[in-house]
Amino acid sequence: MIRLYRDDEDALTLIFNKNGSIELEKLFTQAFQEGEATYSLIIESFFDKKLIIDSLTISDQGFPAELGYNHKHLEMRLDREIIDFCIMRFQQSKTGNEFFPAEIADFDYNGHEITLYAIFEEND
Repeated sequence: MIRLYRDDEDALTLIFNKNGSIELEKLFTQAFQEGEATYSLIIESFFDKKLIIDSLTISDQGFPAELGYNHKHLEMRLDREIIDFCIMRFQQSKTGNEFFPAEIADFDYNGHEITLYAIFEEND
């Protein structure tokens, strides 16, 4: 399970379980190796109250981190070091059943800063 939703104007939350951590590790690893990777979300996710997210792309696009949203698609452009760090943290979450600290990155979205948080849920 992987779900994304926007808590408020300053926060985006990524919730996942053990299976989700495996999929996220694959997604981030592919982005690290190939420069970009996309994942289709099965669980309903929202970027805003009316903006549905049905796919997520992670891109190795350097610094600063940026978010892009277009037609139900969310793109996270991240620095290579952040992608690599996330891979390690998703690996650890599979055995430790947590993702700590929760902050992944601060993104620029249309001139506004949004922080991405990750939360591991043990429920399948």
